[in-house]
Amino acid sequence: MVAQTWLEAATYPQAADAQAAVAELKREGFDERDISVLYTDTGHTIQAGLINGAVWGGVLGALVGLLFPPAGLLVTAGPILGVFLSGVGLGAAGAVTVAALDGIISALIHTPRRTGA
Repeated sequence: MVAQTWLEAATYPQAADAQAAVAELKREGFDERDISVLYTDTGHTIQAGLINGAVWGGVLGALVGLLFPPAGLLVTAGPILGVFLSGVGLGAAGAVTVAALDGIISALIHTPRRTGA
């Protein structure tokens, strides 16, 4: 005999609505182990993370800027140098690729053909 499993899903805008639905399921005879609830409160979590990150980023940035003034130059120069070097690297790779293709194509085009001897 094959057992059937039913899955019901619902979304609720407020936590109180979800709690009321769980209470209704219990009154209808569902076992608590058969009920699963997923709850996220992304609005408050994101806001708290933004505030926390802004405060700590500002504090640490101010400390580094005050304690190590030349570090600001290094922090600024790092990304600029990285972009420049990646551009130089890509240019060199492109040049090598084009040179290799040019050699292959010219070898194929300028290969003398032998006619019957």
